Amino acid sequence: HLVAAKAFDIRTVAITLNFFGGAAQFVRQPQTWRAEILIAFAGPAVNLGIAAILLLVTGDLSLEAIRARLLGFRRGIVDDLIFVNLFLGLFNLLPALPFDGGRIVRGLLVPRIGMRQGTLIPAYIGVAIGAYFAISSLLKFDSFTMILGLFIAFSAWSWVQWAQGIANRPGGGGGRPRP
Repeated sequence: HLVAAKAFDIRTVAITLNFFGGAAQFVRQPQTWRAEILIAFAGPAVNLGIAAILLLVTGDLSLEAIRARLLGFRRGIVDDLIFVNLFLGLFNLLPALPFDGGRIVRGLLVPRIGMRQGTLIPAYIGVAIGAYFAISSLLKFDSFTMILGLFIAFSAWSWVQWAQGIANRPGGGGGRPRP
């Protein structure tokens, strides 16, 4: 995200890392939805690029070997890195906020249906995904998935709250990117 933002002349103030990932804080928001989409896509693109390079390095590009890696049947540290990067890249492309995929969907929707609705759709998808993880974790007694689900749901809910407040703000969104 940092390099993509820099390409649009946006300086990064801080990068906050937590157990579930991280977030970059920029001096200003992207000025166009194209920039927003490209900056959001940068994170998953790096993960998928690393996985592709590591796949090439292994030299074993047979369908069987790739399938085994995708399913997590790992044989060593390189296979672990391939699996983790594929998983992170694809998981972050989920079309839900707070994921990068949600920001991409938002960037595609807002110019067509407006800031409020364009944000609410991927935000509600994020709430649903988080709720699904949290509820399904109860059946498996899986505390990690429960915490992850709650984190996703509450993060997505903050986007819902932000979008619902847009109608009450002058200018309808306070400095967010233009179409």
